[in-house]
Amino acid sequence: KFVEKRAESIRIGDILQISSEDEFPCDLVLLSSSNPSATCYITTVNFDGETNLKLRYCVPSTCKWVDPGQFGCLACTIECDLPNHDLYKFNGKLSVSDSSSLVHDTSLSIDNFLLRGAQLRNTEYIIGIAVYTGPETKLALNQQKRR
Repeated sequence: KFVEKRAESIRIGDILQISSEDEFPCDLVLLSSSNPSATCYITTVNFDGETNLKLRYCVPSTCKWVDPGQFGCLACTIECDLPNHDLYKFNGKLSVSDSSSLVHDTSLSIDNFLLRGAQLRNTEYIIGIAVYTGPETKLALNQQKRR
């Protein structure tokens, strides 16, 4: 069951459900989407001025999970880049353990990544896992860099 949380209380590894038109409160890896195509659309117009919608893809090992209850027993590990200011680069690996203790590894890229401050569009909801929060989000690092 999901509970409402303030952005400041989100921690790395938290599983979040974001609804259409909402902004992402932290940097996330896209685990699941209401879209049958296992994708979602986002807009980044708020911070880069680009008006075109960007397509993002769910992680294959979790894309079929559409019931939020399925994520309550998710056993996974994410290895990814250290926090950095590059808005267009993200690399990592998601390892998910299934009920038989088999581990499924999936490479992660910018195609699976949702930036803090971007907005979910044309998608009822997504479920993602927090990878960078607070001052370590890519957007926050870019704002610090400009000062």
